[in-house]
Amino acid sequence: MSAGAKPLASRSAIARARELWCRGEVFISPHALERMRERCVTAVELEHVILRSGRIVESSHPGRAWRYVIEGRTTEARDIRCVVELEERLVVVTVVAMRS
Repeated sequence: MSAGAKPLASRSAIARARELWCRGEVFISPHALERMRERCVTAVELEHVILRSGRIVESSHPGRAWRYVIEGRTTEARDIRCVVELEERLVVVTVVAMRS
């Protein structure tokens, strides 16, 4: 997707994120890995949110690519929010464990 293009519709964006995850075309940024460690979010929890419970809650264009915020609940009832970019692969920019 080019930088000037419109963002994907929410359903298309989450479908694309899931497709890329299932194909193994995922890059979790060093920043996201650090935040996951700090916030005790596992890769399994992140996977569950992206593949099962997640929904797109917003999109923005801060730089060269559109970013989408995926929010969902883990199997342990933790609310997780992750920011991703959808290009040739799914890039996880950051991860947040929401407070209840």
